[in-house]
Amino acid sequence: MCAATPAFGLYGSYAEGFRSPTPSQVNNGFFNPASGYIARPNPDLRPETSRAFEAGVRLRDAKLGGITLNGQLTGFVARYRNFIDQVQVSGRFIPQDPAVFQFINFGSVETEGIEAKLDAALGSGFGVNIAAAWAQGTSSGTRPGQTAVETALSPISPFNVVAGLSWRGLDDRLFTQAIATHSAAKRQADIAEGCSPACFASPAFTIIDLTAAYSLSDHAQARIGIFNVTNRKHWWWNDVRGLAATSPITDAFTMPGRNVSASLILRY
Repeated sequence: MCAATPAFGLYGSYAEGFRSPTPSQVNNGFFNPASGYIARPNPDLRPETSRAFEAGVRLRDAKLGGITLNGQLTGFVARYRNFIDQVQVSGRFIPQDPAVFQFINFGSVETEGIEAKLDAALGSGFGVNIAAAWAQGTSSGTRPGQTAVETALSPISPFNVVAGLSWRGLDDRLFTQAIATHSAAKRQADIAEGCSPACFASPAFTIIDLTAAYSLSDHAQARIGIFNVTNRKHWWWNDVRGLAATSPITDAFTMPGRNVSASLILRY
């Protein structure tokens, strides 16, 4: 990292990676044809290798009026060989023709993206934090039934942003936070799976969570949260990846609606 000032710096890195297939990816299988899907092992999986470049800017305790800022903005590019991913290789999610899932190697994968986060201490116990991520990728080569043509890299999640407003008070014993999470819709152009007539693409959504924590003593803390306050029906993309738009089971993959959680943490 190169610090241009005590509060502002530039950084960059280069890394190489190696990842062997896990025993479950190579050996494990699961058969549930009555429900319309099965998973097959792949003993021919090869190790995955990668090269990644990353660069960005970083703020550390930067002052703007009475506000203290910490954050960073990062851009990255990664190249993979024999990228390992689980895909649907055949089937239609019906008992007569169950969907078959298998971990396979892609010959070449390229990804690029931007990540940003910012924390702002506003004073009087208030704070704001924002984090966002965007990425895209392409793959080519060895996919069952396909020649080495370039296609979208389906596992990449759509653009998402998380923003929170917090307050800490009562001698730091009480901490409250409101969190808004937004995910963009998955575009059909970014889905490589073959579905008939089209794949189910997770729609955009925004959810709001409210949480609070109160320290009863040095050894006990009570927590409560109300999650998905607006009771928004939503899906995360990688939970529904591979489902057809006409699938009757898409609702089985929705995330929980409005729910409440309470807990008491004891430390000794």
